[in-house]
Amino acid sequence: LDLAIYPLSYPKQYLSHEPLKRVLLDKDMRIKEKVIPTDKPFHLQKPSAQAFQDSANEFYFVSSYVAKGLCRGEILFANAHFERILRRELLRNLAWYVGTEDGFNLSLGKDYKFLEQYLPEDVWEQLLETFDLSSEEKTWHALKVACLLFSRTQSKIAEALDYEVPTYARTMQGHLEYLHGLWLDKTF
Repeated sequence: LDLAIYPLSYPKQYLSHEPLKRVLLDKDMRIKEKVIPTDKPFHLQKPSAQAFQDSANEFYFVSSYVAKGLCRGEILFANAHFERILRRELLRNLAWYVGTEDGFNLSLGKDYKFLEQYLPEDVWEQLLETFDLSSEEKTWHALKVACLLFSRTQSKIAEALDYEVPTYARTMQGHLEYLHGLWLDKTF
């Protein structure tokens, strides 16, 4: 519950751009129009073909930053890129996947808090595996799982929306495996 008290001069501005609102008390009857809360502005949006491509580009491009950071022993750098950029794109991709499965006229809540309700259990479990970044080994595992999950759901989105999966996705996955091999051999 967010409680707000506004000056008498402010209600029109507040009511015009705050969709999830409920007036609890208007004892002087200053609000003339009926106030109906709605989460519609927060519903999933079907991605354009360009947004779909841009998300993949960002995900795969930054995944190489995570891998290179791990190869250099820079876990804070790697994890920062994972959390700030890779996770954002992974969650966006999962939201689009939900939209293609259940329709885009639903909200997953702030910070995707309702995502679990819509994902298959195995996908949810894989997503949870990406949250342990407490060591280089675990970050490598999280990166691998994130890439597999992104690729899997991206293919389903592309099929459902008749979009093209970027051709460089497999190449980048091979590059990440190569970097992981160098890290394992300590030859980076």
